[in-house]
Amino acid sequence: MTDAPVAQALVRRTWDCPVCDRMGESALFSVTRGGVEVGRYVECGECFRTFPAEAWDQPGVWFKPNHLDACLRTMLLMTVADGRVAEDEIDKLSEIYGHVGGPPLSRDDLLAEIAKMQSGPGAGLAATVATLTGGLNGQGKLAVMRGAYEVATADGDLHDRERDLLATLAAALGVPNPLLDPID
Repeated sequence: MTDAPVAQALVRRTWDCPVCDRMGESALFSVTRGGVEVGRYVECGECFRTFPAEAWDQPGVWFKPNHLDACLRTMLLMTVADGRVAEDEIDKLSEIYGHVGGPPLSRDDLLAEIAKMQSGPGAGLAATVATLTGGLNGQGKLAVMRGAYEVATADGDLHDRERDLLATLAAALGVPNPLLDPID
């Protein structure tokens, strides 16, 4: 299915965001692709972050914003895309994850995640993106794209494989390709 995902608000109400800690009108969204529901998420009406649908009915429980896992997974894919992982890329990866709102990541945790990606059958970018789009709004998709772009360009060289992955990611997310259109 090549149809773009479509998000539609199912219900709106006042909701307490676990990240910005503000009460505001928020919404529970359903995301469909080709007429089939592919996901649901809660969008904070104050900070516009998205959260798992379960957060809607669990006030006071902390949930991690959806874009953080999506960013980390795509950033790790970009890190291993050129076939090598330089020492300075590990530090840069943690720094970039902080730019998109993530908590500090230890070097050991990042190395373990990279080792898993390099050794396992792991999902490629297309499969990874397919599992992510159901929980991201436009802001989250741009954060994923921004993180992937920063990782791809972190070593100063943009390899053909990285360039291809950025184009694939932009198309799958339905956001501008930062190689063609700068992301604000």
